[in-house]
Amino acid sequence: MHGGFIVGNVRLILSACMAMLLAANCCWAASQIDQSTLNGFIYKSDLSESSRAALSAHLPLIFTDVEPNGLGRKTYEVIGGVLVKGVLGEVVRPNKANSKIDIGGIRYDQSRQDGDRVAIDISGAIIRPKIFDWLWLPMIQFVDSPANAAVTLFALYDVDAKSRAEFLREATMACQCRKPYFVGLHPALIDTRLGMLLLYSDIIPINSRFRQPPTVSGVRLVPNAKTFDEELSRKSYDELQGIIRQEPFQSYIMADNDVRYSASITDKILIAGEPRYSFWHYDQARNIELNLKTNADLKARQEQGLLRDINEDVYGTLELFAKWTSLLRRFKMSDPAGWQALKDSASKTAVEHDVETPVIYGPGRR
Repeated sequence: MHGGFIVGNVRLILSACMAMLLAANCCWAASQIDQSTLNGFIYKSDLSESSRAALSAHLPLIFTDVEPNGLGRKTYEVIGGVLVKGVLGEVVRPNKANSKIDIGGIRYDQSRQDGDRVAIDISGAIIRPKIFDWLWLPMIQFVDSPANAAVTLFALYDVDAKSRAEFLREATMACQCRKPYFVGLHPALIDTRLGMLLLYSDIIPINSRFRQPPTVSGVRLVPNAKTFDEELSRKSYDELQGIIRQEPFQSYIMADNDVRYSASITDKILIAGEPRYSFWHYDQARNIELNLKTNADLKARQEQGLLRDINEDVYGTLELFAKWTSLLRRFKMSDPAGWQALKDSASKTAVEHDVETPVIYGPGRR
């Protein structure tokens, strides 16, 4: 049982993502997080040269869920985890007679200080959200790609049985665990702190060790993060476990397929809506059936901050990722020329590949 991040039919769109994949393996020295051994993470350097080469074709996650009103069966069964494909809907300015407004443009100015480079035109008014390059630049690449998945722990879902068995043998030896999972990330997220934080959100429900915010040399991945409250995190995690285990489940997914994002504009942009976990099981006919009580209870507590109380770094980042990608998708669809200009300006700043993401997760690693 576990989760993962999602996206559509792999082979036809692989070439469109190759530039991001090459960038993710270029130029930057990535550091492993301090919790790597405790968390059961295995990296490319831990595997044989032949396995590293063979796995390189499968670990970039390029899969799109194309269901217009829900999620496809393959998304639930084979990918699992987290799907973020929402598009921002209504944009309003509260307490105005003609409250409906629109996004006039989005600009990125490399010459300004990081955190102040994004400018959004809302019906002539310029708003500068405080958003940093480590989040913004991978999001641009993510939304620009034909794929909409971020992370999966089933990266070998399309590998033949013989090859999968060979990979499993070596992975089991490398992690000294009974059941290794193969980590797949969208090419834009490989070896980035954003990718690592989204991977954490996929594993937290089944491993309490991931309550602790990831660090590199003792420094949290999220700049200026709030002080971690261990007691609150533990109590909130226990509550999460009580909710999700009230009904048997086969797996779960973090998705926004039924979320309606909207934006309220004052002197800043407030985007409402966030992805949610959905737990599911098979009925007697092997149809996918959602755990309705579990999901309803969890939705109610998530809206009250339960997940962020467990790990603000992880779930706060996931929420920002989903909200801002919904806005970027709307802009991409409504203004192709403006989207191209935004891409061109953002491409002048390299994505910082400063946190190495693992290729295998081995729970219970000895």
